[in-house]
Amino acid sequence: MDGEEQEAARARARGEARRWSDAARAAVSPGGSSDRSLDEFVEFLRGGSGAGAGEKWKALVREGSEAAASEM
Repeated sequence: MDGEEQEAARARARGEARRWSDAARAAVSPGGSSDRSLDEFVEFLRGGSGAGAGEKWKALVREGSEAAASEM
């Protein structure tokens, strides 16, 4: 690989790193996907009954219970 190819590869890698960094920052920012998931999980742990409270987590618990039962 010559100098130009190496620089092009570095530029692509920096661009990918920037995209991943931006995506991670958006996920953890207020209202981002990770922020919402954490809120839903906390609501599930509290036993909340709000609209859609922890539905994703309830489904995961059900799936985990079913998988554990099938292994017995």
